[in-house]
Amino acid sequence: MFLDAFWPISRARKWSEAAPRWEGEYCFGPESPERVVLGVFGDSVGCGLGVTKIERTFAGGVALRLARERRVLCRINAVSGARSRELAEQGPAGDERFAVVSIGTNDIIHGEKPSALEGALSSFLES
Repeated sequence: MFLDAFWPISRARKWSEAAPRWEGEYCFGPESPERVVLGVFGDSVGCGLGVTKIERTFAGGVALRLARERRVLCRINAVSGARSRELAEQGPAGDERFAVVSIGTNDIIHGEKPSALEGALSSFLES
């Protein structure tokens, strides 16, 4: 494999296992009577794999933008390595006002058909 010459798969796995990732709930913004929930679903982009500060992750960036005038509870359910067929396992709690999804890279890497990705994502969004 082309990338193996630059970064062997075993080295990438070792890095991934040790790299920081974010999961759970994080609050952003000023104390306020209005609080909204942002649900974050998907893969390593969603959980900020390798990013050392929550504010610099994809989830944190979206939460900070939403939190300019209200309190935002950012709930990260994303899992590194997740494929679209696993989105249902990350299901929303039901109190999310906003949601972001990052998915597809692992599907492509593992040879999943684009139609399967589209179907799984559509089903998740409908829920």
